[in-house]
Amino acid sequence: MPLNVSMTYGTYEITNSTLQDLTTNTTNSSYQLPFNQVDVAVTAFLYIFLLVLGVIGNSLTMAVLITTDALKRSIFNQFILSLCVSDLVSALFSWVNLYRRTWGFMFFDLPEILCKIYWGMHIWTCYVTSLHILSFAMLRFISLTFVKSQILNKITSFHAKIWICAIWLVTFFCGCVPSSIFVGVKVRNRTSLFVTSKWPSCTQNGIWVPTYRIYAYVFYPIFLCVPILVVAIVSVTTSIVVVRAAKKRAKVLSHTCTQKHGSKEIQAVVQLMLIVGSFLMGYLPFTLYEFITTNTNAFGTHAMTWDWRFGTYYYIFLRFSECLNPVFYNLGARKLRRDTWEFCCRLFGRKRSDSVVVTYDHSPTTSLHQAVQTRVHI
Repeated sequence: MPLNVSMTYGTYEITNSTLQDLTTNTTNSSYQLPFNQVDVAVTAFLYIFLLVLGVIGNSLTMAVLITTDALKRSIFNQFILSLCVSDLVSALFSWVNLYRRTWGFMFFDLPEILCKIYWGMHIWTCYVTSLHILSFAMLRFISLTFVKSQILNKITSFHAKIWICAIWLVTFFCGCVPSSIFVGVKVRNRTSLFVTSKWPSCTQNGIWVPTYRIYAYVFYPIFLCVPILVVAIVSVTTSIVVVRAAKKRAKVLSHTCTQKHGSKEIQAVVQLMLIVGSFLMGYLPFTLYEFITTNTNAFGTHAMTWDWRFGTYYYIFLRFSECLNPVFYNLGARKLRRDTWEFCCRLFGRKRSDSVVVTYDHSPTTSLHQAVQTRVHI
């Protein structure tokens, strides 16, 4: 199939009308790429930086949770561990999206199986993350709202593992399998008015677009839209409940006891809000892009550029939110933060530093209030 292409990130000149997926005559037509070399350089830097950051952050958090007995017994930490696995898998396959959006935009020269694996893993991990965040938010709500009933104590580690496995299994068949079927590698007709003309070579196959639209209307609300809405409502409700409970305790409990108990609750709420905020920042743009691009046939230079930029940079927000998760896990959990620091010290062969703390004995037998020095770990 003869084809003349000017590979300068400028104009592609198509001189043969027998290309795949052509629906109009493109003889002697030209196509201007919706990006330039600067776009490619910036995109490559951000994608690779977030890939490295995601792999290091999630691997470190996973290692700490797996090797620390006190942490891995927690139900919340089991969901965090599973979330780290999802984010790590997403990071490891993110380079495929970099290629399909830049150097492989016109011609995806890699094996088609990589295109299918990427899309399957991408949608699968998105569904997994969404349901994990929803479960995490609900558990936090239960633990902070129904304290007296001790409902959370009835949920064992075994129950959590069963629920996590169910999430991975259901989302595999509802997300990974259909998404890998819908996509393929083709030379797109850039002058066509069909929706796929704006997309990279590795993307939805034209024959599957009507089916994909039905799929998106059914499954995206179930696995993305509804969880996003519920998570937002539950997070706000949890915060309100914690604030009101703290005010009530302040009236009946001592200041010290109230402050200590309230501090733990505040840490739990902070961790929840940080994770939820990161989730919304990454998955709202992704959901909007999927719905908008599959339901518009707008064509032209402006539409092509808008579609490329939206599709490229929503993924950056998605990857950035997943890279923030390990940071937020540590910021919102004192024990995890402490054990992560200890793990890093052991990993690099560095001993924990000691500091001298001076305490005073005010007992009647000590007239001079003798200072007693003890060495304690930071």
